[in-house]
Amino acid sequence: MKALVLTPGTRWSKGLDAVMSQLEKYGYAVDCKSRAARGAWDLAVSWGEPGAPAPRAPLEINPPEAVLRSLSPAEAALHLAWHGIPVSWDLAPPGIARPVQRFVASEFASMRVHVADLAVLKVEDDCGGRVAGRLSRWRYQRVLEAACRSVYVLGLHFGCVHVNVHPSGSWHVERVDPHPEVDEELGLAYGEAIARLAALSLGGPRPTGELVLGADPEFSLATQDGRILYASRYLPFRGEVGHDRQSWERRGTVYPLAELRPAPSPSPLVLAERVAQALLRAREALPAARTRWMAGSFPLSRVPTGGHVHLSGVPLTTPLLLALDTYVAIPFMLLEKRTRAKLRRRRYGRLGEFRRKEHGGFEYRTLPSWLVSPAATRAALCLVKTVASEWPRLDPAPLRPARAVREFYLGKKTRFRLAFHQRWRRLLATPTAEAYAYELSYVKRMVTGEQEWNDDDDFKSAWWK
Repeated sequence: MKALVLTPGTRWSKGLDAVMSQLEKYGYAVDCKSRAARGAWDLAVSWGEPGAPAPRAPLEINPPEAVLRSLSPAEAALHLAWHGIPVSWDLAPPGIARPVQRFVASEFASMRVHVADLAVLKVEDDCGGRVAGRLSRWRYQRVLEAACRSVYVLGLHFGCVHVNVHPSGSWHVERVDPHPEVDEELGLAYGEAIARLAALSLGGPRPTGELVLGADPEFSLATQDGRILYASRYLPFRGEVGHDRQSWERRGTVYPLAELRPAPSPSPLVLAERVAQALLRAREALPAARTRWMAGSFPLSRVPTGGHVHLSGVPLTTPLLLALDTYVAIPFMLLEKRTRAKLRRRRYGRLGEFRRKEHGGFEYRTLPSWLVSPAATRAALCLVKTVASEWPRLDPAPLRPARAVREFYLGKKTRFRLAFHQRWRRLLATPTAEAYAYELSYVKRMVTGEQEWNDDDDFKSAWWK
């Protein structure tokens, strides 16, 4: 196998030498050049500002167009802000909410988060490791997640994310460096991550075990006249049926959302049946008569609901996350009520949202609550199973133009409907999709008919006739 590493200049640091040595360790014959060259390359890696487009290769890591996007402060800030990642006040584009209080720039301290293939390699800061002390443990983890997403949404596979942290705990991403200066130790870490990503992408998925799905879908409750009922009045926090910790109007004492936590299963159909059983147990604990149980995006325009799916037994990698966004999140965006989805995505359900879990898997957090019906539930779980099993065959298409990103978050569907059928045919051609063709047909039927969920409908009637 042959790899091309593109970097400006003719002298390379020990860090970049370490990157190349790791690629060689994985069996690549590596050429390092300052200009694109002709040749049949299996892998092309951009490490530096590209002077010319890289030659086409089956896998391009840090594609030149993504590098250029990251190096443009205005364009990078536009993409980050639309994806919900805080950016500098001065760079925030029009239409993006700014912090209520503007802090003095000199009060911020810098933290540098080195990221490769959605994993944090190292955190450095200007205060000998004390910058993180300005953040709570919960917020620090959210910053690291945002750093990984910053690299991802710019179209990169690796980079150094510069985060400015204020003593108050406020923070924002200052910039993302697609060709960080690294020492030998950090170069080895970058090289290892790049080589592993290439092995997964070019050789197919390397599951660590059987692909297992879990889920924790949410729903809200209200009286017939629209008065919100607090799930925390009826349910404990923990258990198969509990309440979520999303507080009501930031009070932190009452919690409106109910959450189901069925036992995981390798079969999406078994998991869907366990969701149904959990709903029966919820009916025993929650008021059902003269109340509405609601799912979707944003019931009553008051409480956002999500349909998080957990995956284990498959490595979380950039192409997999991109495939989930392309083949799961976008089709389900077409099913959401546009106005409600737009409201929800101001805070939740953004592209590329994930959270690593203690059991070694990860949680995909972009989807709305698919509890609207049994058919929607089975379709969502079967679709995630299909994409997680078949992602090397799917050729996902990222949202590159800023206009497309904006349209996704505003719920404008025309562009995505036009692209749906071609991608759907590619998905249905895979063996796993063939096994779940009946369940997946729900999505095509809804999209073709331009049907949307009504978030305010009482979904109990769909589950129990």
